[in-house]
Amino acid sequence: MALALRMLGALPGAWSPDVSGYVLRSLAAASLALWLGFQLHLEAPFSGASTVLLLIHPLQGAVVGKGFNRVLGTMVGLVAALVLTGLFAQKMLLFILGVGVWLGLCVGAMTVLRHYQATAAVVAGYTVCLALGPAIVAPQQAFDHIVARGTAVVLGVLSLSLVATLFSRKTVEDKLNKALKDVSARTMRLLALRFEGEHSAQSAIAQGPLAIDVSKVDELLGIGRGESHLVRSRLAPLQAGLAYLHAVILDESPVNRCGLPALDRIGEQLQQLADAQPGFSAAADRVREMQHSFAHNHENSKSQQRLSEQLADLSSALLCFACLERAPQTATRAVGFHRHYGDALRNGLRALVTTLATAAVWYLTAWDQGPTLLAVLGPCCTLLATSAAPAQGIARFFKGTLYGILAAAACKFLVLPHISGFALLTFVLIAFWGVGIHATTRPRHAMQGIAYLIAFNTLVSTGGTAQYDFTDFANQAFAWMVALAICLLAFQLLPGKSGSHVHVLTKALHRD
Repeated sequence: MALALRMLGALPGAWSPDVSGYVLRSLAAASLALWLGFQLHLEAPFSGASTVLLLIHPLQGAVVGKGFNRVLGTMVGLVAALVLTGLFAQKMLLFILGVGVWLGLCVGAMTVLRHYQATAAVVAGYTVCLALGPAIVAPQQAFDHIVARGTAVVLGVLSLSLVATLFSRKTVEDKLNKALKDVSARTMRLLALRFEGEHSAQSAIAQGPLAIDVSKVDELLGIGRGESHLVRSRLAPLQAGLAYLHAVILDESPVNRCGLPALDRIGEQLQQLADAQPGFSAAADRVREMQHSFAHNHENSKSQQRLSEQLADLSSALLCFACLERAPQTATRAVGFHRHYGDALRNGLRALVTTLATAAVWYLTAWDQGPTLLAVLGPCCTLLATSAAPAQGIARFFKGTLYGILAAAACKFLVLPHISGFALLTFVLIAFWGVGIHATTRPRHAMQGIAYLIAFNTLVSTGGTAQYDFTDFANQAFAWMVALAICLLAFQLLPGKSGSHVHVLTKALHRD
């Protein structure tokens, strides 16, 4: 392993030790899933490896969390597939309508759920598309396709979870501690500027990025649930602490200083506390002392009372974060999160309309690649539904899919015919997989990397006996591009209304 890491570190690009380890773990898990698929004589042995390539993540907690919820979502989706098959196996139009309604319900659920609960909803939706596409053409084989899909997902999840658990380090607790200390210190500095009367462009500029970074810490909590028992058991107080921080950061009440020297003194103390960065418990005690001193020793105006309340909120936030240092000693308030049900309804209707449009193309053209259209449509329509710029995401999917098609063509028709045996097959596939896995480590290319990996693995896949039919390959590759084009058209014709988010959130806050 050490030799492999050194060899990867010598390659061009961002090959740090962490990146190299992540790539090697992902390759090992995909190879293991592929081997198990062949050993168990699955109908589509490459499906387990595709599951691994969809789940890869540098952090162990994300792998475990995504994996568990992917299995859960797959099981729910397979039950839905069995129900739809039992009801509409001989009625194609009702079958398609049922798939579209189910996909729409899952996309709507994904919109209002958070963290990996949304992952389960997504997977439950497109599992039906993947399992029932072939079943619509051959209903008598529906049960076999459903069982094969479930088996492939379980193999992929177990392979990746095993490799990640054995060969990756638990890092979320350290990352979370550093992130909480960072946002807490920056909040102290921002509050110090307010006490010192510096409501300037500097504090306004710091406010927006800080609020966003606090939200990113909440995402880190979602990852940490799958890796750390401490994070999982302290989730409620940690989320409450982030809510208190948001209350401090987003309060923009003007300050009437009236020449009080106590304001400058507390501002200096906050700056010193932010620089010293003691433990959360000690910092909470210091801030509470400042708040009590300021509140009891001065006849404060309304604006100065707001500063006192901000100190109290900051102290409460630090006390909540101190649960990482000791057992929580006070009851934690429940933190509510905004659910945009109007947006969920819009996303669900878009998924339904897109499914019906794809079915219409399939029905009118009598194209034999209808199952491929549904299989590609499901993931794309769900994964990008809540994206801020879904059209841009589809464009990246286009580019990554095109790269995957070219790589699959070169691998399947130029390389694979000249090799035999699982060892050589794995060696060749690793060379192509490594490119896409490395791309997922770079945020600008992550979407392209995922699209490349899934398109390549699907198009290059073979069963127990390899078949090299270029016409069928080109037909399937073209179906991928058509499905992406339908998704792009759907997102352009039925876009999300980003402006409504602020209005709906404001109404929810006033109502609460």
